[in-house]
Amino acid sequence: MELWVAAREGNLTKVQALLSAGVLPALTTTAIAKEELGFTPLHAAAAHNHLAVVDCLLFDGAVNVAAVDRVGRTALHLAAARAHSAVLDRLLLHIPSAFTPKVGAQGEEAEEAEDGSSTNNIANLLTLADKAGETPLHHAARGGSVACCRAVLAANERVHGRESNRVLINRASKGKGDTAIILAASWGHVQCMGVL
Repeated sequence: MELWVAAREGNLTKVQALLSAGVLPALTTTAIAKEELGFTPLHAAAAHNHLAVVDCLLFDGAVNVAAVDRVGRTALHLAAARAHSAVLDRLLLHIPSAFTPKVGAQGEEAEEAEDGSSTNNIANLLTLADKAGETPLHHAARGGSVACCRAVLAANERVHGRESNRVLINRASKGKGDTAIILAASWGHVQCMGVL
């Protein structure tokens, strides 16, 4: 819990000291804190735009970028939703080309893609939907972050080419079935619409 609090507060010195003492970030959760959604320290740092702490946790190597919280969001979802483009860029740079999804902060496994394929590469992590069916691109579009929309699309394009972005942009969420461009339009984010 102490590492999680330090990450949330952006206390880099404390995070470094705890990691040096052998505290494992993947095992430090907020299971006790009802007001939180089961964030890992990486979730907390990404959500609060603490780039130096995100860097420290990523450099330590014990974090799982694919860890999900209670509602299925990764640190990518949170950074995109809150328009933390520098944090999102850093997370995108540290996604390995192949990874094994592990359990989230509350023990949930990252879900499989709708087509049944496992979330085993960057493209699948970018299309990983939370429990509302929304990807990091949905969150970036709703928040009006042009930089985050561009970052997600550029990362997706690097893996699968430009045409794959059409699929990502036109992917509908669960519930209302909103696409990223519909979310951007409904919130009046004209510049995001231009990117999408």
